[in-house]
Amino acid sequence: MKSLRRFTACFCLIVVLGINQTQAAFTSLYIFGDGASTTTANTAPGYYGQRYCNGRVWVEVLAQWQNLTYQASNNLSYYGHYSQILTNSANSFTPPADASNALVIVWVADADLVNNMVNGAFGPPYDNSKLSIWTNSLNNSITNHAVAIQTFYNKGVRTLVMPNAVDVTKVALFAEHTTAGKAFVRQRVIEFNNRFAIILSNAVATLPGLK
Repeated sequence: MKSLRRFTACFCLIVVLGINQTQAAFTSLYIFGDGASTTTANTAPGYYGQRYCNGRVWVEVLAQWQNLTYQASNNLSYYGHYSQILTNSANSFTPPADASNALVIVWVADADLVNNMVNGAFGPPYDNSKLSIWTNSLNNSITNHAVAIQTFYNKGVRTLVMPNAVDVTKVALFAEHTTAGKAFVRQRVIEFNNRFAIILSNAVATLPGLK
């Protein structure tokens, strides 16, 4: 539950720091994420609207808490939005005039891990025989996130919300197939989150005004 607690702490921090609902702290909201954040990219039946959910997704609730009008056109999330694609998304992003007062969400870390779980090169078996492949993937993900942060900053963005990765072995789709390798995969998630925290801290320390 370590990574889940971290995400909960991050999510609660937004609520604590958010200005009350009578006055918005930000002027606009942009979202770069995977299926957990999309509101426009799912056409499969049985879901709420075009979400991978049975109701509103978390970014819609966050917009409400921040007293922002949610604009679906500003949500650039979709299933399969991996960190390698994120770098292209950041490069293609046309910042608004109010970029320094915009709230930008980036949450694609889980997409990278899910991709690993469905890619046969990463297992099963999920064990140390696959360690080098997982390590290279995590290295690339960390690098891609760091590049994206710099790109958004160069475009005037000063406030980023970047949740870390959840424990994908808790996801029902994978849980029943990873019994023997759960500890290995979970350790990779923890490893990613520890390194992710470092690049976020470094970004705040080296990029003036970044939150």
